[in-house]
Amino acid sequence: MHLGIVMMGLGAHAAACAGVMEALEARKIVPCAVCGMQAGAWPAAVFLAGRTGYTQALEQAARVGKKLLLPDEQTRSLFFKGRPALCTGRRIEHLLNLQTGRKMLGMCERQGFFLCRMARGNQRVVFSTAQRLEDEGEIVTMQASVGYAARAAMAMPPFLSPMDWLGTPLLPIQDVELACSGLKRMGAHRVLVIAPEPSSRRCLDALELMDMAKSANDNQNIGILRIPVTKNALDLNSLTACAQEGRNAAEQGLDRVLEQMGMAFCRVLPFRKTITWCQR
Repeated sequence: MHLGIVMMGLGAHAAACAGVMEALEARKIVPCAVCGMQAGAWPAAVFLAGRTGYTQALEQAARVGKKLLLPDEQTRSLFFKGRPALCTGRRIEHLLNLQTGRKMLGMCERQGFFLCRMARGNQRVVFSTAQRLEDEGEIVTMQASVGYAARAAMAMPPFLSPMDWLGTPLLPIQDVELACSGLKRMGAHRVLVIAPEPSSRRCLDALELMDMAKSANDNQNIGILRIPVTKNALDLNSLTACAQEGRNAAEQGLDRVLEQMGMAFCRVLPFRKTITWCQR
């Protein structure tokens, strides 16, 4: 049974996806395909590049994040006044390219895609490792690097400037249902949505206030692992803490979500790791 994973989350909250991926690796569960949305495109890019060092990638991103704005009242006022992008994202793009090795999507051994749309015309653009996602009204391309596609999916104006593609700016798509259907077309029988959510015990920062993402409808084939995060989305210095919250949530609720999806025993037990046949 093949598992697809949707990674999402705003800013530093996406690090919780990396924590869940580490928990899945500990259970010997390897997804057949992933979809990266919002800042969740970052851990999805690390996965598609064939890397497993999520912790090291987070530490590098945290050092870059020191140049971003702090989550304060001034940040909120800048957003509501319609100011332009506060971060061009060039340092983020450079780091993504270093972590993914500028690997082209068409050369990836693992499957996955990133969702975007054209700012002019609002046409959907899917950066994919395979052409099988093509559907009516979508532009599917494999001719881009993993780092470029992930950076395009992370654009969040006015905090992160969009990427240009064929002379048109690209904006991210926050559509969980579209992501799930795309993963099923890639061969996934079940889809796990990793959804970091801000904790209700604190005030939201500006990046969280502008998030309008909708959760997927619960059904037998889709499971949602909701992760309450206590850190601010704009504070990239808290990436390690968010990753730990993802690992804690996976330890507490991942088995329950997999059981609801009909995948209760999708982990390798010690006595099932190797089977030796004796011929007489």
